[in-house]
Amino acid sequence: QSSMCNPNIIADDRTLVEGLTKHYEQYANVVGYQIYNEPHYPREKVYDYSPSVCEKYKEWLVEKGYLTKKEAKDHEPPKFLTEENKDEWILWRLFNQDVLSGYLCNSASVSKAIFPDKLVYTCLTTDQMSVVNFKGGVDFYAVADGMDIVGYTNYIAPFGDGYYLSAQYSDFACSIAKQAGKQCWNIELDARTKVPLDQFNKSTYITLGAGCKGIMYYQWRGDCPVEGVPNPNSCGFLNYDGTPTANYENGVKMVKLINKLSDYFLEADRMDYGVAILWSDFANFNVSNIVENDVDCNKIQSRYAFDFHRVYKEVMRNHYTVDIVKADALLKEDCNIKLLLVPNFQLLSKQEKEIVQAFDKKQTVFEYYENTNESSTGYKLLTTTLVETTTFKPQFNVEDVLGAVEEPIVTADKYVGLQVLKGEDYYIVVLVNPYVAGRDINDLTLNCRFKPTEAVWYTNRDEEKVLRTDGNKITVDKLIDGAIIIVKYKE
Repeated sequence: QSSMCNPNIIADDRTLVEGLTKHYEQYANVVGYQIYNEPHYPREKVYDYSPSVCEKYKEWLVEKGYLTKKEAKDHEPPKFLTEENKDEWILWRLFNQDVLSGYLCNSASVSKAIFPDKLVYTCLTTDQMSVVNFKGGVDFYAVADGMDIVGYTNYIAPFGDGYYLSAQYSDFACSIAKQAGKQCWNIELDARTKVPLDQFNKSTYITLGAGCKGIMYYQWRGDCPVEGVPNPNSCGFLNYDGTPTANYENGVKMVKLINKLSDYFLEADRMDYGVAILWSDFANFNVSNIVENDVDCNKIQSRYAFDFHRVYKEVMRNHYTVDIVKADALLKEDCNIKLLLVPNFQLLSKQEKEIVQAFDKKQTVFEYYENTNESSTGYKLLTTTLVETTTFKPQFNVEDVLGAVEEPIVTADKYVGLQVLKGEDYYIVVLVNPYVAGRDINDLTLNCRFKPTEAVWYTNRDEEKVLRTDGNKITVDKLIDGAIIIVKYKE
């Protein structure tokens, strides 16, 4: 790994990017430039303490208002995480996150300056909401501001709770893209040679339902099974020798289905209910159970990431589309958030707390709350002061919190994945069955707040049919792994 604060490294990188960009000028079919692939810091806690980084860290602390120039003069970044220096260690990791994003966006600006009409993007991995991102240093928000597309990798198996983790990841990326006025593409979606067919299908439906405008199934062909190859015969619809994989026909049918419905998806947007969940890198980097050189991610804990996922899952089970915002989004004049859910207020930074408290005076803010004495969970208004006792019950459940927000299409089955996109005179309903293979969902009813004029069902199983409608209801006989329904209506 090279130091990303060293001016010579930065200059070399710009020279390399400029040369590659100009080389591909001769090819008319180039639509954009990917700046690195899955860029992140090593997950083995290899942190950069070179002089250029330490000097840049001092400047960053002053720029962000954490220290004065005098205080920063002899300041050194922490070498280890302890309970005593936790806040300082969090700032050190936030700084490195900014460095990585700045380096990537700086590289992208070189290609953009040469070809302003070409797209620039990267493919982010290490989910920003994961407990190990304090190592990875990925920042979707910063990349969304500095590039044309928010691109990401997703290999999360969408079964059981994995469905909500995969949906959360895609929603996160698509929400950030929408906030920045950009598109979101899944640059690397699981298409391994041995991927289970239902997993491939569900991952695709989740990606479409979140609002992605592009999908690239992973087709890496540097996997010939010879000595020294790390991942032999690993990725693609075809095996390394050109023979079809078990997923080949299934995958081809899915691609044809997406192409057939692409205009619908390109012209439709994520639903905007004015509901958001607050994300905080500061709170997420407040990790525990970490020891030096500990690479076992399963041991690391982030209370904020845990609480965030619980809130997201409850909202998803009520079939709402939410935005996932940082505190600075609440300061914008065009902020249209009416209801903010805060997973864990106490873990926020001082500045974040002040912003949320100010926002609470204008709109409604609920804080997720857990009574550890009784293992009961729920929500309270941010302004409510609680004295925790063994008899305390949270004031509201998620249905109470979301009750005033009307959805256009819902179902009573909370375990069915249901995501809705809106076009000019139609809705796209994307359904996902989160259960393991062999457990279908039968006799599903969708309730609309309007009278649909037509509801057409599509899957990659060669099924295309007009569904039964009765007044405001749409009936689905059987859901195997997932489906797309185009619902037409008239105002």
